[in-house]
Amino acid sequence: MEKLEKIIDEEKSHNISYIVIGCNQEGYLDSCFSSIKTQNPAPFEIIYVDSSTDNSMKIARKYTPHVYFVEKKGPNPARNYGASKAKGDFLVFIDGNDELDPDAAKEINKAINEGIRVGPLSWATKIFSLREMLIDAVLNQFNYKGWYSCFVEKSLFEKVGGFEENIEGADDLATIGFALKGISPSKRIKARVYVNKDPFYKQGFVRRLFEWLK
Repeated sequence: MEKLEKIIDEEKSHNISYIVIGCNQEGYLDSCFSSIKTQNPAPFEIIYVDSSTDNSMKIARKYTPHVYFVEKKGPNPARNYGASKAKGDFLVFIDGNDELDPDAAKEINKAINEGIRVGPLSWATKIFSLREMLIDAVLNQFNYKGWYSCFVEKSLFEKVGGFEENIEGADDLATIGFALKGISPSKRIKARVYVNKDPFYKQGFVRRLFEWLK
């Protein structure tokens, strides 16, 4: 009986709200939303927070009714706004130019069932080259510095007031990992997120990587 309960617990699925933020990324949104919609377990809800001037909101409405426009104030205010609209017990944050691996939801649920309540997703690349493997290894090694793609229990998120907003010079850093340090154990999980080349590569690989790590 105990063994059966353990198996059931390991397979238990949770109400997860996927929060996507975007600004003029219409070329990536179909791939982003499709990668969420096809997850198993299925998403509890998808929330999109937009500050675009292109057709992003029109594209988003094909996938979710929860589409919101906010004035452009930065990524973390948009994430916090999306979280305020979420009804799920857990929140997953990704950007509009990201894609989730097909097994991401399975890995997230597994981590939750193991008692993990907050953690970054694993940065990944679809291109298998020496350079891409180096980026993957380095960014995941220092992933605590960039938790913009992460999952967190909503009650913990609210306890620390969400992501810190308007961080001078580093507005894209999702500071939830630092805020929850000592409150809840965190772990980088195997739920992979594929980051498209915009905007990571625009400044050039070496320069962008150096600026990200410094």
